Amino acid sequence: INAEYMGERISNKPSMSFDFIRGMVSGGRNRYIKDGYNLDLTYITPRIIASSFPASGFESTYRNKIADVVKFLNEKHPHSYKIYNLSGRKYNYALFDNQVYEFTCWGDHYSPPLHILFEIVDTIFKYLSANPKNIVFLHCNAGKGRTGTGISSALLFCGMIHNAQDALKYYSHKRFINGCGGVTQPGQLRYVKYFEQVLKGEIKSAPSKVLKQIVINFLPTHQAEIRPYIEIFQYTFDNLIYSTKTTHASQIAFKCVSSGSTKPFTQAKICPNISVVLTDDIYIKFYNNGSVKNSLIFRISFNTAFIGKDNKLAFTKKELEPDCIRKDPKFPEDFQAIILFSNICSACSNTKSIEEYCPTCLAGSKRSAENWFKIRGIIENHVMPKKTDNLIGDYLEYEKMKSEWKEDGDECNSALSDLEDYGQCCLEESKMAELGCCPLPKKPQSPKQASKAPSPLFGKCAAPHTEGSGFDLKQ
Repeated sequence: INAEYMGERISNKPSMSFDFIRGMVSGGRNRYIKDGYNLDLTYITPRIIASSFPASGFESTYRNKIADVVKFLNEKHPHSYKIYNLSGRKYNYALFDNQVYEFTCWGDHYSPPLHILFEIVDTIFKYLSANPKNIVFLHCNAGKGRTGTGISSALLFCGMIHNAQDALKYYSHKRFINGCGGVTQPGQLRYVKYFEQVLKGEIKSAPSKVLKQIVINFLPTHQAEIRPYIEIFQYTFDNLIYSTKTTHASQIAFKCVSSGSTKPFTQAKICPNISVVLTDDIYIKFYNNGSVKNSLIFRISFNTAFIGKDNKLAFTKKELEPDCIRKDPKFPEDFQAIILFSNICSACSNTKSIEEYCPTCLAGSKRSAENWFKIRGIIENHVMPKKTDNLIGDYLEYEKMKSEWKEDGDECNSALSDLEDYGQCCLEESKMAELGCCPLPKKPQSPKQASKAPSPLFGKCAAPHTEGSGFDLKQ
């Protein structure tokens, strides 16, 4: 069957025909079902909307149909909306009078460059401040991870919420049934916390650091040996600056420990004698150099501005990406990836502004300096609204929700990453297998959750899920 031809045939059929399928794919997300609409979008506040991708063709059978989104926005918010396209994909912006901002350097399931996150929330704040009728409409693919990262940061920037944890929880409770969902990728969670620290003035710049060594404790593998190598990307997730990859035969192999130890795998010291200068947003991918094909073991992301005085970063199993690793039995619970750095300059630190850097450090990190000048300019020109200004609304609802979190123990948010994309589990599991990740087991609902969840017959599924339709194996 020609998928494009079938997509055109399907897109001309009544949208209601596929509402059940769309409801299953959207999983645990709260849908907008009223006034003749059945859309995968949620009012996080009266002026901030989270949505999945406005699709056409075959994709519109399981995501929001773009014509329905156009009709919704023109009917509900005529001439007073801005769309934030965080998907990295394009569509017909003319249907929305070209009121679309696009951000192409933020990959699916990845954390954003920190200065890009500030640019997003700054434009959101300015647009909402310009007219009380204005609203913003954020989407990625599934309307979950990247969308939630942007919205959680906007909640902080607009003064409604004052700490990252509450902003992430609030988004989760609004976007998902019973709050069981939200931002789950560890890198995205980390960057919302980074955003809070920079916004509050705790961090002012990102000094360059020299990567000296990476140590992995208790290698995860189901094979007799593993031949790990790394690829390092700087500033964006696709800008490769360093790799330790060699041929399969020459890549150092680490074998299983044959004793009866409860920690069955050896410690791997990857690139023990290197000296790579890293600055700003960093993405490190760990691969196994296989005899037939190479496979991703895990990846991590961080910003050098948040490396402590001990020049060490340690990542536990729960902090590895992608988030399916949390439930992967091949990774021991006491797994750690430790990254060791050294200073280039002892005088320049993350608590100093860029202007205070020495000429050597400034010359060696021009791009980073430009990024942090942008961030500083945004913060210096920003006037934090008072709670009573209620710029984006729902402050009282947030206060009420906080008290409910304390009463019910916030059982869903205690493990933000114990989630799975129910609507696309077949696609996810096949790609998880290729990545070397074990599919998550189905998590049974507690009686309390089950009693609150709506019936799937009404287009919603109580099972939570992760963003998107799988990982790009090339990335």
